[in-house]
Amino acid sequence: MTELHQALATRVAGWRDGGYQSDRFPAIAEILGYAFEDDEARQLRYLRAAQFRALETYWYLRLVEGTPHVADLRELNLTPADVQDVYFTGAITDPRKTDLSFAYPKGNGSEGRYTPDFVIHATGDRWMLVEVKMTGRRADPVEGAEGTKAAAIRKLAALDPDRIVYRTVFADQIVPAADVTAVKDFLSAPPMAY
Repeated sequence: MTELHQALATRVAGWRDGGYQSDRFPAIAEILGYAFEDDEARQLRYLRAAQFRALETYWYLRLVEGTPHVADLRELNLTPADVQDVYFTGAITDPRKTDLSFAYPKGNGSEGRYTPDFVIHATGDRWMLVEVKMTGRRADPVEGAEGTKAAAIRKLAALDPDRIVYRTVFADQIVPAADVTAVKDFLSAPPMAY
């Protein structure tokens, strides 16, 4: 059986190979193309590869599949019905422009602010905060699995573990199966009664 991420990756690759065609929003090809410094080498300007793939997938779902809300994906038989919405928040780097910004201690003793890459809102008012990092950052003292960012968010999630889950995904190309399973398990868990 084809998994969600595999089906979407194939569809997004076809859209990419076709030049990001969109009748409703033709500027998307130029916008996504601008992410690269060099079209031939596919060297990204600002985003990491995993972030760009997430952004491509988001716009594919919105523009090509016409899913104004991720919950509509159930019509495509691609995801469980208990997803309320998925938000791509990784591009919001200015904490003055969002309420979803978390403090963490920087290595130099000052306070840093950061926003996770994705927020998944599930039934029962449950939230999964997902951060995507390159595998080479796994041991990083700030951004790694045990880094200061992850520790600060885990501390927050521990205050209400039935409603808030935090997960760092380390991937360069394909999201590891364990991370896909963790999201599926989160979504399929019954909502807690409050």
